[in-house]
Amino acid sequence: MAERTQFAQYRIRRLALELRSFTVNELSEAAGATSQTIYSFIHELKRADDSFYSTEELLSEDAGPGRPPVRYQLSSQALEFLASQNDSLARQFNEAAFAADPALRPVLRKSRKSPAPAAARVLKQGLHFKGEITGAEDFQIDGSVEGRIQLAESKVTVLTAAEVQADIFAREIVIYGKVRGNVRAKEIVLVKKGGSLTGDITTARITIEDGAFFKGSIEIDRRATVQSAKDPSFKKNEMAEAAGASPRTARSG
Repeated sequence: MAERTQFAQYRIRRLALELRSFTVNELSEAAGATSQTIYSFIHELKRADDSFYSTEELLSEDAGPGRPPVRYQLSSQALEFLASQNDSLARQFNEAAFAADPALRPVLRKSRKSPAPAAARVLKQGLHFKGEITGAEDFQIDGSVEGRIQLAESKVTVLTAAEVQADIFAREIVIYGKVRGNVRAKEIVLVKKGGSLTGDITTARITIEDGAFFKGSIEIDRRATVQSAKDPSFKKNEMAEAAGASPRTARSG
């Protein structure tokens, strides 16, 4: 069957990585595959590791008889697993193309080596940190944090399972999980689908996706300068007054 080809499976994994949270119908429509194929994909994930996803039954007044639809939420381990599978398959596709036409293989040229960027530090799921986090490296949170995060020149990513009760001060802030606290970013704040932020935002740019939750005030600071998170102006009420805006609630989706 065409849906069982390597490329079809590559496409399903890629779309699952993009969606992160999906129903069978959503992934089926996005991939142009049958529901049976998507169920097979989910079964293979469970067989690899039954902690790769969690499920939530969706209750709806419009739902017909029978079992209610289920939403699948991929874990960070599942995302790494699917990405590694697709990376391996992409290399196989490339090698097959190079074998058929060697002229396609890129020519490596000697160049001055630049140091590889440092990998992001990760607070893994199940771990809890209380206090202040400082440093100069990118930071991913999959556990829980309470206190303050001060990484002025770094990217902070709050993953799906993470719970953060802290003010965050960083170059870039991306939220997939839950944050309660004020956030201040030099470049951009992104609240992704399924993410939740309760607190005030100061940043040069902001994106709140459909399906995200936000409650608080927003100050757009196009000077791209960030004060220390220890500065009193970082506090919630004073920051809202500086923005000239009253707290608001925004929920998309």
